[in-house]
Amino acid sequence: MILETLYVEAELEIPNWTKEEEEDFEEEEDIEETIRAFFLNLINEAYTKHIGKIHVETEKYGEEKITTIRESVEDRVLEVLEANVIPGIKLMGENIIITKVIIDKLEKEVVGLGGLRGLADLLNWQYKPKYSWRENGKTQNKSVVLVKLDNFLEFLTQ
Repeated sequence: MILETLYVEAELEIPNWTKEEEEDFEEEEDIEETIRAFFLNLINEAYTKHIGKIHVETEKYGEEKITTIRESVEDRVLEVLEANVIPGIKLMGENIIITKVIIDKLEKEVVGLGGLRGLADLLNWQYKPKYSWRENGKTQNKSVVLVKLDNFLEFLTQ
């Protein structure tokens, strides 16, 4: 928009590439919002299935109703990750690893994501083509997205 305003003020024709750049930015924001909604739905479903009910409170203030959820997003995420109830997402100390199991589900909602690497690039997380960890007495060695827990929580609560 600013760039277009400068072209107008300079009485020059606005090139098409300025509009394409704005559309790309909006499309990237839409993709991020879809990914955020995907993870939140996944976490909320796992929470209600394995941990407990999400307590929703509705209070009436005059004509207006205000709905709040008692459990914070951060609390729900931590409980679900610590319980290890979502295949494909693991809490590993201060990091979360996301495996192809999650990407396969996510790519049904975000066409052309580009797999694990695409997710990592889009959200400025780390892609690790080979990452090893122990699970149930066995060594796992897979390609993963690695993200700090704090960064994951920040992304979900934006």
